[in-house]
Amino acid sequence: NPQQVFDMEGYRKLLVDAGFHIDAIHYIYHESHHESREKLEAWIRQWLPHGKHLPCEKREAFFDELMDNYLAAIDFPSNPSSPIPWGEYVLFVEGIKNTQ
Repeated sequence: NPQQVFDMEGYRKLLVDAGFHIDAIHYIYHESHHESREKLEAWIRQWLPHGKHLPCEKREAFFDELMDNYLAAIDFPSNPSSPIPWGEYVLFVEGIKNTQ
């Protein structure tokens, strides 16, 4: 995996080691809604690093399977008339960089 992800304490340690004083650190649940499968897939392609590491001829199949599995997991109908939800936890950090 080309992307490193840490737990909250891991991020706290990285920030403190980089000279930050942390006032608050916690997760916030954020939900977005996307007009269609195609729009959700385009949005995911922007930030998910895995696709760019696949050979070009395998990317479409990868994203098709990803979308099929996601929509099945949330029990979303195949011909939706409503936007598709996407929920995720975002790490919120409030602090200040020590100047000394």
